[in-house]
Amino acid sequence: DILINNAGTIFFKRKINCSNMNKTVFVNFVAPVYLFYCLKTKLLNSNRPRLINIVSDPDNYFNKSPKLNLNFWYYYTKSKFYLVLFTFFIKKRIIKINSICINPGRMSTNFGKDNNLLKFLFFFYHYCFGQKPKKVAFKIAQIIFKNKNSKKVFYTLTKNKKFIFNKKDNKLINRIICVIKKKLLKK
Repeated sequence: DILINNAGTIFFKRKINCSNMNKTVFVNFVAPVYLFYCLKTKLLNSNRPRLINIVSDPDNYFNKSPKLNLNFWYYYTKSKFYLVLFTFFIKKRIIKINSICINPGRMSTNFGKDNNLLKFLFFFYHYCFGQKPKKVAFKIAQIIFKNKNSKKVFYTLTKNKKFIFNKKDNKLINRIICVIKKKLLKK
């Protein structure tokens, strides 16, 4: 009844997968879209189907351009922005599926802990100033289980940001979904 896409990664060095895609974009955006289309029929046959996409750093993708000139950050924010657009796309196209995206904000997890100094600083900042994962999980569960068929699509646990899905975003996500369907959903 509920598909929750919570995958998130960031590669500090540029990595390409076997499909010749950036790995950050693949894990954060393409994989959740692929998973949705693989499970779409099962979701449509359930009583109250819901699609939940966990997204982050809305300040960066709302501006649609990176604030920092860092390649890894650009791909991370771009992939999360696309996931927000995909959530609106599903809400608009498949009315039976209640699709929402949730921005949990900074969390004190091990995200970015390994190896070099840049990763450690990223981890340290989030660990010191982020919310505890149990607290965030509880808030997310409240949204998921209390939200029956809300018209609201974007939820944020930190700031009162709103996201407006416009015609330009609709065209962009339509093109992206077509490419993904052609490349990954061939059977």
